[in-house]
Amino acid sequence: MTWATSRTRTVPTMARADVSALEQSSRPMAPQIVRVLSHLSVWAAILVPTITALVRGWMPTGDDAAITFRAYQTFSLQPPVVGLASTASSVGHQLYDPGPLQFWLLAPFVQLDFDHGLLWGSALIIGTVLSTAIEAIWHSGRWLGCAALAFVIVDLLWLAPWVFSNLPWNAYFPIFFLIASIAFAWRVSTGAFGWWPVLIFTASVAAQCHLFFVPPALLLVLASPLLGLTLGKPVRYGWLITGGVIGLLCWLAPLIQHQNLIALWRGNSGKQTFGFAFGLKALARSASPVPIWLGPNADAVQYLSWLHQASAAYGVVVLLLLAVFGTFAWRSHCRDLAMLSALAFVLCSSFVLVFAVFPVTNFVSLEYLIDPLWVLGVLLWIVVGWSAWALLLFVADRRIAARSVVNTDSTGTGSSTRRGDRRLIGHALQIASLSAIALIAVIGGVGIQHAITAQPTDYGSGWTPAENATVAAATKGVEDDLPRQGLVYLFLSTGPGNYAHFLGSLHIMEGVAWRLESDGWTPVLADNLAVYTGTPVPTDTTVPAVSVDIRGTRILSIYEGYCWRGELTCYKAKPADVPVPVNHFRNLTFSG
Repeated sequence: MTWATSRTRTVPTMARADVSALEQSSRPMAPQIVRVLSHLSVWAAILVPTITALVRGWMPTGDDAAITFRAYQTFSLQPPVVGLASTASSVGHQLYDPGPLQFWLLAPFVQLDFDHGLLWGSALIIGTVLSTAIEAIWHSGRWLGCAALAFVIVDLLWLAPWVFSNLPWNAYFPIFFLIASIAFAWRVSTGAFGWWPVLIFTASVAAQCHLFFVPPALLLVLASPLLGLTLGKPVRYGWLITGGVIGLLCWLAPLIQHQNLIALWRGNSGKQTFGFAFGLKALARSASPVPIWLGPNADAVQYLSWLHQASAAYGVVVLLLLAVFGTFAWRSHCRDLAMLSALAFVLCSSFVLVFAVFPVTNFVSLEYLIDPLWVLGVLLWIVVGWSAWALLLFVADRRIAARSVVNTDSTGTGSSTRRGDRRLIGHALQIASLSAIALIAVIGGVGIQHAITAQPTDYGSGWTPAENATVAAATKGVEDDLPRQGLVYLFLSTGPGNYAHFLGSLHIMEGVAWRLESDGWTPVLADNLAVYTGTPVPTDTTVPAVSVDIRGTRILSIYEGYCWRGELTCYKAKPADVPVPVNHFRNLTFSG
């Protein structure tokens, strides 16, 4: 990728102090150590929770099962061309997340391992993307940035372990692609245009997984090359053509299904939203003077009040400070910091927008969509820390220049003074690198220990041993009752219970459907379950119908019947333990 940095720039001596000063220090191995440990930290944070979940018996249920179905269908005659069904849908109008890139990426792994490929495939993809981002930062010469990216990951593992326990979920999977996109966008903004095609890919994955990530991903893609052009024109423009081709390939399927994109654009029409004051409050939370990345995530019950209690005025101050930091960095010729400040400003603005236009009726979804605020918080503090360091170097540079003139005029020792100051800066960088390694090791160790010792029931991991046992029992019951493999229509009867019990039952039903699929059956579902999994009831087909009656955590009955599409009666005989009314299919509509 020689053309990525093929144009020349005049960079002041002190702007590259983290490279030049350390090269003249006594321990030039520090950058390589930071580089290697950054990779190891990221992979440990990704793989340890994944392996722990696999050992404990993870299997796809709920949305994970739906994503598995969609990934499995990628190599079929009807591959998915949109993302997972979205909770932004209104009554009578189903919306989907923008695109199927997540399904396409995970499809080979699901084909290789029906039962567990979704989980370990997600881990391998995410680890590879993050390692690529570390290498992108490394080749910029800002080697401490490798440690910064690793810190973001281990900090999330410590404070939001549920993200790592359910990597395939479409609300968590894009977080890591957004992190990588920030790194790639920074490289592009500093003139390495060759990373722009990679940025388009990672940003496209993040945007297609969930609506929440569309504005930040889109703005990173657009802003980074524009910022890069302020430093000068590139020698070649191959990156522009390559990026355009990759972008077209990534968005070809959503463009074919453009009605969904249009519906998403109009999806908030007439809905009450939280407003821009709320968006600024979310930004204020991420940029709290007490670093958000040193405290626990918001309580699942109190998260909304936690956001509302922040100050919108402080959110405005954060945006103004970013503008000040960027201006100072630009005027002091620290272009890399100026570009990061500008990208942080763009990202903050996008998050304000996302939270501002969030529908009030979907407030429950914010519980799992506020996790990117911790990523934004780390980015903001990196800008603050780097600005403080740049200010220190600026002052030191002025003093070095003044002393050099005096010493050269009087004693001729100006060059030795400069070398001494550079050694001092080199030692400071050594201390910074050791501190970064120690901080990552401590926080990463705590996070990994928590991932190993915590049970799936301790946080929203997407599955529990009790659910898995229910799925296994229900699947066995269906397979024992029906005479042969083939089409089977599944319906879930939850019995009395609250909304949480109902959602838990849906998780189980999707898990049963996938277990049957992996055992050679062809399960079909109705209503929302069919929308999520892409397994609707075939038109004009007689399908064996199996009702799984779940009350509490016990399966009370599994019985077989036959349901003709459009008919009302779908059972053979009333099971002894099911009270009247027994026709659980009466209210379902199967339009032709």
